[in-house]
Amino acid sequence: MKRVVIAVLTAVAVALLGLVPVLQAPAAPAAPAAPAAKKLVCEDGGTYSGTYKSVRFPAGFDCTLDGATVIGNVFAKKAPGSVQILSSEVGHNIMIDGATGLVFIGVEGCKIDPHAGNNIKVTNSTGDILICEETIDNNLMLRGNSGAISVFRNTVGVNIQIAHNEAYTGASTHPGETIRVRHNTVRNRIVVRANDGRPAICKNNTAKAEICPSAP
Repeated sequence: MKRVVIAVLTAVAVALLGLVPVLQAPAAPAAPAAPAAKKLVCEDGGTYSGTYKSVRFPAGFDCTLDGATVIGNVFAKKAPGSVQILSSEVGHNIMIDGATGLVFIGVEGCKIDPHAGNNIKVTNSTGDILICEETIDNNLMLRGNSGAISVFRNTVGVNIQIAHNEAYTGASTHPGETIRVRHNTVRNRIVVRANDGRPAICKNNTAKAEICPSAP
């Protein structure tokens, strides 16, 4: 009986005072999880700008990363064609071996600052190599290459090593056989040596030590 009286009095009070019971809004549904980044195997002639777990360039393929984000590594280690990594962030290493076309790491015009979280290593490639305005946490290493080599305005956390490259096999006179290393900031050393007699121009670099043969 008491419960009935209390319920009636409550209803009367609500009616007299104009009280409106407060209802709790239902909880918003949880946002869907972002899809996990996938591994990318480039198609020949492809250009990619997404986010990837890792990227692989197959043998003989020309491929471009333009504005891409790679969480792990970029591997082009089985004689790819042209390898271009433009305005892209790479969380770990860029490893290139045996490229037959242009190797270009940076951006067209070299006006912004891409990033490589660990190392950049280019070996045994016959195409020209241009690396510019890149931030590299550890080392930049070029070895066994026979194309033109130009390294401009990079920031390198440990060393630049350009050593034991082959004689120039290209046809152009500029940049030609001369290895050009200019306007780089390096925490430790810049070493340019034992490049099959190729001359080098090393100018306006900042490093603890610089070993570089002069051009004739």
